[in-house]
Amino acid sequence: MFSISKLDMIKYKNITYSIIIFFLAFILKYIYFLYSDGFTRIPIEDSAAYYNLGKEIFENGYLSDNFLAGRPPLLPSIISIFFNFINEDYILGSLRIFFIFITSFVPIIFYFLCQNLGLTKLISFFISLV
Repeated sequence: MFSISKLDMIKYKNITYSIIIFFLAFILKYIYFLYSDGFTRIPIEDSAAYYNLGKEIFENGYLSDNFLAGRPPLLPSIISIFFNFINEDYILGSLRIFFIFITSFVPIIFYFLCQNLGLTKLISFFISLV
C-alpha cells in the first residue's frame, strides 16, 4: 500500500507554508500597490536612476558613454528587457508588479531562517510576513 514517511510529510508541509507565505506577501504588496497609485507614480531618486539606465541600455546598448553611472548592471538589464516587450506607457506598472512578484519570495527565506533558529512555526510565520 501507499504510505508517506514523516520526512515526506515535513517536506509537504514546508512547501505548503511556502506557498501560503508567498501568496499572502504578494497579495499584501499588490493591495498596497493599488491603493498607493503605483501605476501612475513617477519614479524618484534610485528608482529613476535605474529606470533611466534601463532605458539607456535598451536604446544605446551597454557601450554608451554614461553606461551604469556607478550602478550594478543587473537591475538596469532586467528593466531594459521589459522595454523590448511592453509599451512605454505601461512599463512602470509592469516593472513594479514584476518586482512585487520577485520580492514576495523574501518572506519565505525569513520563515526558514526563523525555523532554523528554533522558533515555533506560528511565530516564524508572523515574523516572515512583517
